[in-house]
Amino acid sequence: KAFTKKVVKDMSLRNFLDNSLTQLTTPNNKSTKSSRRHTAGQNTARGTSSGGHTPSNGASTAIVIPPVPSWSKWKDQAYLDRTVEGQSMSMSALNSILNLECTISNEMQAFCDLKVFPSAELAAIRKEVKMFKEQQDSVLNDNAAGVESNNNNNQSGYEELMTVLELEKNLCEKKLTMLTTRRQEEEVNKAFLIKKAARLKAFEDLAVEQSKDPANFRNQRL
Repeated sequence: KAFTKKVVKDMSLRNFLDNSLTQLTTPNNKSTKSSRRHTAGQNTARGTSSGGHTPSNGASTAIVIPPVPSWSKWKDQAYLDRTVEGQSMSMSALNSILNLECTISNEMQAFCDLKVFPSAELAAIRKEVKMFKEQQDSVLNDNAAGVESNNNNNQSGYEELMTVLELEKNLCEKKLTMLTTRRQEEEVNKAFLIKKAARLKAFEDLAVEQSKDPANFRNQRL
């Protein structure tokens, strides 16, 4: 009996503590719920005033349009065609310049073989290079102001590059023409000198043979 009374007493105390705890917790839950509702209302008001996305409770929703990506310009077929055409033309011009420069290098090697230094041609080439740089700077400066407008108008922008490449190609052609002409002249002069030396040697050999010939009057003894 004593044990039963003790258990009942403990149970009644436990029930009392549970009831007290429930009474203390219930107002806090209500206040928490009310505070959550108040915070949600403030967030909704802030989102509506700032133009952000608000929950779909019948209120109007503001749509934010993202910026246009940089790759969208390739969707313009005309711009894409101009760009591809400009790349093809520029690559063709660069290959032509490369072939001309290789030929110029071969011409310089030919001068080394001939042991000739084309000083006059190199001086003229320096003047041509100086003129080319001035023309290049003029083209770039004239078109620098239009770069921004070309980008805004979706233009390919290969016109300035092609102009500069054409100027450089013309420069290479001039260099090649001057060096080729001088090399051909040197080859002709060298061939002429070789023939002249051969004729002189032939005359000398003939004179030596005639001097040794007994039939020659000079070789007869009186």
